[in-house]
Order: sequence, then C-alpha cells, then structure tokens
Amino acid sequence: MYNMSLPWWGWALMAVGFACFMLMVALSVRRNHGVKRSLFASPYTLWMIVFTVLPCILVAYYAFTDANGAFTLDNFRHFWDSNYTKNQLYAQMGPEAAAFISRGTVNVDTLVYSLWMAFLCTLISLLLGYPAALYMADRHMKIGSTIVVLFIIPMWMNFLLRTIAWMSLLEDQGLINNFLRLLGFEGVQLMWIYAVSSDIMNYSRMDDYLGPLYAADIDAGRITEEEAVQTVLYLYKHFKEINKIHDCRVIIGGVGRKHQKEADRLAIVIMEASRRFRETVPQLTLRYYSNMDETVFRKAMEVNAEGTTFPIIYSDETNVPAVEKVFGVSHEEAEQYVPFGCGEYVMVGYSVGTPNNGINALKALEIALHNGLDFYQNVPCGEKTGDPAQFDTFEKLYDAVLAQLKPTIDRFAVHKYLCLLYTSDAADEL
Repeated sequence: MYNMSLPWWGWALMAVGFACFMLMVALSVRRNHGVKRSLFASPYTLWMIVFTVLPCILVAYYAFTDANGAFTLDNFRHFWDSNYTKNQLYAQMGPEAAAFISRGTVNVDTLVYSLWMAFLCTLISLLLGYPAALYMADRHMKIGSTIVVLFIIPMWMNFLLRTIAWMSLLEDQGLINNFLRLLGFEGVQLMWIYAVSSDIMNYSRMDDYLGPLYAADIDAGRITEEEAVQTVLYLYKHFKEINKIHDCRVIIGGVGRKHQKEADRLAIVIMEASRRFRETVPQLTLRYYSNMDETVFRKAMEVNAEGTTFPIIYSDETNVPAVEKVFGVSHEEAEQYVPFGCGEYVMVGYSVGTPNNGINALKALEIALHNGLDFYQNVPCGEKTGDPAQFDTFEKLYDAVLAQLKPTIDRFAVHKYLCLLYTSDAADEL
C-alpha cells in the first residue's frame, strides 16, 4: 500500500501557508474594517506562483546552464540536433568517423507533432465548445445555469474514475462499440481509429480481439473469407503507409486468448494476407504451443515455405515460463506477453514500450579510470572512485567499475511487474 500521509515538512508548509493567509485576513480587517473580496484569491495566486511561475523560471534556468551551472547554449544545439553529443564524439575521433555524422531530427519532429496535436485539440475544442457556449448563452438564466453545472460536474470527478468510466464505454462489448456496430462500422475500422489516435506500433493479438467479429460475420453470411482477406490487405497497406521509423507487429496464436476458436479462424485469414502482401511490414508473429489447431500451424508452414519470412514463430512453452520468472508475474499474466521491437517481450494492457536496457561496461571502465569524469565530454557523470594510479590490485579496479555501474542499474526503466532490483548480493554475483 502507498503511504498517503504527509511528511512533517508537508504539514509544516501547510501550517505556514494557513498562518500567512489568516494574518493577511486580520490585516485586511484592521485596515479596511472588513475582508476585501480579492483577498480570497491569494491562496490561488500562491498556488500559481509555486506550481506555474516557479517551474517556468526553473525551466528557463536549466535551458541556459550546464551541469555546473555555467551559462551555455549547448542545450539548444542538443535540441535541434538530437545526435549532437554523438556527432561531437565522431568529430574528435578523426576524419574516418566523420562519415557517421548525421543530424538527428527526433526532438524537432516530436515538437512539430506536439504542436500539431495541440492545434487539432484546440480546433476540435473550439468547434465543440462555441456551439455549446452559444446554446447556453441563449437559454433562460435558470436553464443556462443548470447546463453550466452539468458541464462542470464531470470535472469534479477524480481523473482515474473518469478513465475507468471511459474504459467501460470503449470495451469490446461496451456501449459505444455496440452502438457503432449497429450503424454498420466494422471492427477493423474501429481498431484502426484507435491505432491512429494512440500512435501505437504493436497491434498485439489481433486474432483475439477481432476474431469474434470475423466469426460472427462469416457465420451470418455478411462476408466471405476472400473479402476478409482483402480487408486485412487494406489494413496492411495502412500499416505500411504510416510506418516511418519503426516496423510494426501483429501477433496471432498463443495460449491465454479469450476467444481461441474464433481467433484461430481469423489467424488463417491474417496469414493468407501476409502471404500475398510480401512486405516487411507488418511483422506477423505466430505464438506456437502444444495442442494448437493443426490447421493454423500447417497454414504457417505453407506461408513460410513460400519465402515470405512471416509469420515469425515463438514458442509459448519456452517464453511463457521465462516471462513469468523474469517479470515476476503470475502464469496467467505471463500468457499475455507479446514480442516487441527486435524480439523483447512486453505485457498486453500494461506495457508502453520496450523493456530492454543495456549497460556499456567499457564506458563504466573509462569513467572509473578518470575518477568519475566522462573524458570525451569533459563532464562529471559518475562516482568519485579515487585516483586510478592508486589501484594497486585488480580488486580495487573491479570495485571502482562496479561503483560506476550501480547507479545505472538502479535507474533502469523496468516493467511494472519487474521486481529484480540491484543489491549487494547481485553485485557479488557479478
């Protein structure tokens, strides 16, 4: 359980703030023979100063200073060229390495994308907000006030509760999806709308969440298998069009699916689409397990035999126990793993990116040999482990390198369920 109690300094800060407010009230009463209405805005003013103005000042300070607090414009060079530090290193390595120098645009692309999203959100808000405001302004005062209250009330609710409510509305059999199905919208279209709006790369276990819709349409005679293949091919074309940086993945098969029979029927269609598409995107991945449907496995072998590369086959009998052990999750949770990126694993519904981390042990050695200094960038970035000239045994050098590694290991971005922390025992094992 999380400790929700405030530390002593938190209570002290609240007490000081309350005391200052009451002092201002007393002074106002004495000077003005009453409390000025503007005085009651002071807590909000203080809040804005502490949580809005001061953070902006700090951002400006760190923007123009380096790690030592000296004035610099290097931060802006880093922003406009995300490869700036790497390029500086290449330049120091000589003309041979200069061929690897290239300007990185990740930061700029992210900024442009963020501004574009902000513009779209603002535009949509205006298009929705102005008609609503006009309607409320046109109503009788009493009715208008009621409408305003109805607009404001949802904002009083905890953000987490609002999120849970939206999850209920947007789930597979939720109100919105059922209503859209009545209007004739296909499950593939709904999935694509979600994919575009959330900017995902891994489309997870597509056969499981679209399988029941496919089976229902086939059994009702609304579509044929060939039409379903064509629909998946159109979806693949969209995947390829938006793929700018990363290859996307589609996962089929495996244990732990909610709709195994329906999913297997769609898995065959998806593999047939990959057989015809013959592109590197999406990376179709089949999770193999004992006693899986023989028809599905034979289809995978037929598609692979034609040299399509896909589907990539992962063994659940090996991977599920491995995920269970390494991630520290239950067997049922481990069954929901999906390959991500080059092949690392993430958990459906919990993970937001790759869990992989890497340690540059040679860099740690370099920093240890310079007593905590990054020699190439000439900035302190490690522990002060002493003058390497005084390392008269290998064990002292080993301990210094290990001391440089420990903070990095401690800061690893691990999965929510990953509980393996760096300890002194782990250090001994190294």
